[in-house]
Amino acid sequence: SQARERDYAYVGSFYAFSIWIGLGVFWVQSVIAKMIKNRKVSTILALAISMSVPLILITQNWDDHDRSGRYIASDFGKNYLSSTLPNSVLLPYGDNDTFGPWYAQEVEGHRTDVRVCNLSYIQSGWYVQQMFSMFNDSKPIDFTIPKSVYNLDNNTFMDVIPITEGYANIHDVLDFIALKSDKKNEFKKSRGLDVNDEFFPANKFAIPVNKENALKAGIITEADLPYVVDTIFVDLSATSLSIDKYALIDMIATADWSRPFYFTQVSFGAGEIGLGDYLQFDGFGYRLVPIKTSRDGYDVGRIDTDYLYNKVMTEYGYGNMNDPDVFLDIFNKNYIGSTRLQDMFSRLALELIKEGKMEKAKKIMDKCLEIMPYDKIGYDWMVGPTIEALHLVGDEKAASELLTKSVDYYLGYFYYYISLEESGINVDSELTRALQEVIELYKTLEKYDYDEELKPIKDFILE
Repeated sequence: SQARERDYAYVGSFYAFSIWIGLGVFWVQSVIAKMIKNRKVSTILALAISMSVPLILITQNWDDHDRSGRYIASDFGKNYLSSTLPNSVLLPYGDNDTFGPWYAQEVEGHRTDVRVCNLSYIQSGWYVQQMFSMFNDSKPIDFTIPKSVYNLDNNTFMDVIPITEGYANIHDVLDFIALKSDKKNEFKKSRGLDVNDEFFPANKFAIPVNKENALKAGIITEADLPYVVDTIFVDLSATSLSIDKYALIDMIATADWSRPFYFTQVSFGAGEIGLGDYLQFDGFGYRLVPIKTSRDGYDVGRIDTDYLYNKVMTEYGYGNMNDPDVFLDIFNKNYIGSTRLQDMFSRLALELIKEGKMEKAKKIMDKCLEIMPYDKIGYDWMVGPTIEALHLVGDEKAASELLTKSVDYYLGYFYYYISLEESGINVDSELTRALQEVIELYKTLEKYDYDEELKPIKDFILE
């Protein structure tokens, strides 16, 4: 499974194949020249006949290679940046959530105040050192651990060696790592470490919350204060920390809540250093906040409905994907799914409903129906909450239509893959995934009056 086309891997073979194509044109011309002695005419005929090959390729393949009018990559790249507060640090992990923001900043000049720090790249010391410098309009990232430590190859990993009991203040931990002393070197030698090897001196640490800084930076609002914790306590289960982990801990702790941090993916970053329960879902990013919110199934983080509503309705771009003339290939569909775009609409709407803001929730779901081309992107586990939100805002017609299409889609999916299985092809993973999604759909909607729409799926499962 690839994130995008990999045709560039075959460039060398394309060059070699082109040589044979050229020789083939010469051969066609030589055959015609035996019948038509006029060299000019035979050459023109050879070229005309040979041109039929690329013309066939163009006519047969243009529709599913046409990218005109499609701006998903550029719009989503800007959306990642637009999700953030001023002077934020955006922490993407993969290609799609990194190169889009880089393009938006470098080519379109969009939100150049945001520092994009890729979590895959900070596994290398040279990249961490780049974060010490200003770039565009984004200020340098502050670290407590000196640049010289990140520069050493032997500090790619740090052993976790607790030297105190209980939870150590993270600032004391980082100060200790930065410390140079003979006593510390003697301790290293006693543990079989080189004097240039650093270690992480705590498996439990506490991150104090500077509420004044967090308010000033916009990380929290006055209304959030009753829910803000005084300290975040972290338990490390790992016996060593790779450079990306301790660099991330360093930059977050050193900022002391004076700079917002955003993660684009839940599975990487915050969860790996014990901060997965301290996130706020801001659409295309998860803001680190000093408010504990335990994960609820697929949903991660709390929601500030006013903040996210404004982003969804006025700031985000959606790549023109709802235009019927715009083609979405499998890679774009996967990209849309990975951003959990439709989940953003349904989560926000359901949260607005809880807060009694029904009019806003209705507008969000109207926007969802306007933006999301389900017939083009397909259906997955996120369609259940979308139908639920439509039902709760009173758009019963749209909810019923979407559910009926979802059921038809999944039944067709099942029967197709079962036919492949009967042919001896192993499709267990595809069927298992689809079955799990259908079960989630059924569980989400069984409490509502959709017995008739759900009956075909229920009958299929019971078979």
